[in-house]
Amino acid sequence: MLVLVFCTASFLRWQRLIAVFGAVSLWSIAQALQSRFRWHYHPSGGRGASAMKLSLVLLALVMAAAGMPWTRPPNALIHQVSYPEGAVRMAKLNGLRGRLLNTYHFGGYLIWRYYGRRVVFIDGRADVYAGRVLRDYMTLSTGGPGWRAVLRRYNFDWAILDRDSELCERLRLLKDWHVLYADSVAVLLVRDSPENKDVLARWRRGALRQLAPAPLGAPPCGG
Repeated sequence: MLVLVFCTASFLRWQRLIAVFGAVSLWSIAQALQSRFRWHYHPSGGRGASAMKLSLVLLALVMAAAGMPWTRPPNALIHQVSYPEGAVRMAKLNGLRGRLLNTYHFGGYLIWRYYGRRVVFIDGRADVYAGRVLRDYMTLSTGGPGWRAVLRRYNFDWAILDRDSELCERLRLLKDWHVLYADSVAVLLVRDSPENKDVLARWRRGALRQLAPAPLGAPPCGG
């Protein structure tokens, strides 16, 4: 029963665990009907078959309810609190280009926001990146031996990083990296490179396109 409650809550609120929800709920409903009315399933039909049909109808109604407005996640709140919504909007507004360095847990969100248009450095699929990329990311994120060489090898042009990460602080202190945007979730940094020369020129003139409304003044990189 606890599994059913958890799967139902996850499905209705976040549209997650859909396949698990369908299997668990169908089985649970059928078991409850069988226990309550002493119905047993027989291939030839009868009350057992009716119980299974009723279970399918109830499951369909619950899944249809998932599309109602009150079951949808508060997208604006999720984006602002958990994901680099502001940094992405700022990057798009100013047309940042080139190779992107991102924090591990931002990868899936960035894939969604830039669907079909940009390749992230890494995302939550550790099995896909197992090997050199994952090792290089760990070297960068922890400041391990040779992290500067790894950074140069990938030749990143800009970055969206967790503001509390060590990597964010290290990049901010490098003379060829500049903070263009920071909020309570993420920091947008750009490297002096030909890809974003025009963006940095506007930034130095104070003519960078800004979000409206402007974000609250959050110190960059864990400050």
